[in-house]
Amino acid sequence: MNKTVLEKLLHGYNLVHGNGKKFIDNFTAAPHMTHPADRSYVDGAQYEHLDIRPERMHAYMKYVSQGISQSAKFNIPRMSESEDLSFEEKIRIAPEVEMFLPYESTYVQYDCPEADEGRGLVYNFWAVDAGYKSQPDGSPYEKYGEQPCISVMLMPYCRETGKFHMDYCAYDMTWHPDGSYTFWIHDKNEFKDWIDLKSDSNGQYTNQSLNNFIAVANEIMFELCLRLQYPTIVDTIKTEGLPPSDRYSVLAPKHYKASTFYGKPTWQHKTLKINMYGNKSTKLGSKGSRESGTAFHSVRKHMRKLSSGKTTFVKAHFRGSREHGVIDKDYELVQ
Repeated sequence: MNKTVLEKLLHGYNLVHGNGKKFIDNFTAAPHMTHPADRSYVDGAQYEHLDIRPERMHAYMKYVSQGISQSAKFNIPRMSESEDLSFEEKIRIAPEVEMFLPYESTYVQYDCPEADEGRGLVYNFWAVDAGYKSQPDGSPYEKYGEQPCISVMLMPYCRETGKFHMDYCAYDMTWHPDGSYTFWIHDKNEFKDWIDLKSDSNGQYTNQSLNNFIAVANEIMFELCLRLQYPTIVDTIKTEGLPPSDRYSVLAPKHYKASTFYGKPTWQHKTLKINMYGNKSTKLGSKGSRESGTAFHSVRKHMRKLSSGKTTFVKAHFRGSREHGVIDKDYELVQ
């Protein structure tokens, strides 16, 4: 887990002081957020993208900080195409993956798969159980019935600029039996006026940035649920550290820098990394069940469709006999 990114997010609320310049230097609004005409002023300085009073922004960012601090934390690291499941494999397994939060409040740090070292995006995903399965009476989504519902926030961090591109709104999301999802925003959300909610004749939001943000949130939820529900393909690395319930010292704005963040205690979290090429329980010298005329070779973890129709994963293993040669394999998975 990138500790610096997490700490910058947790301590960001303390930058909403004075003219707010340091906050604006580190936090900017997502592309789909519009700006009302009236602006807020403090000490004669204009908050260029803060369209609510700074004290309310401070309270809101502090709420986000405390919520993430008290969440169970997971890290999904960046993986190459050859290490990860292919797109086709994910599509095949998707119907078997149930979409629900493992904890009432869950934080996920997810490295953009296309990111290079020092570049790209680090997604900060915070989700909370919305507390109900049926949609509220009178909701346009009431027809979807008993489906899990969670509130999500997505806060991408750009490595190159050192800025968070904040969608300050939380969205409720629910998933349907066919794998599709629906999302909406509550009328009482104080940032609702910031969002471009224009829609087409079918009621679908037309802002591509907004739809992209939610699509990424859906992808992160899927990746988390996939890894937790199929431990046979995942190496889970537990990192001990500061437990979720604790909140430690507040940083003054002058200490808001990487060297300070690096010295902070590590947060307790789990890193979930897909491992399709080996099992800790597999012994190199074991022989498979094939006939003795088969050369010794490794078999990647793969999916198998059972007679019940359910899809599952088969552990990586070795087959054949060394007496008939050894086959080395280099895998290239094309999406």
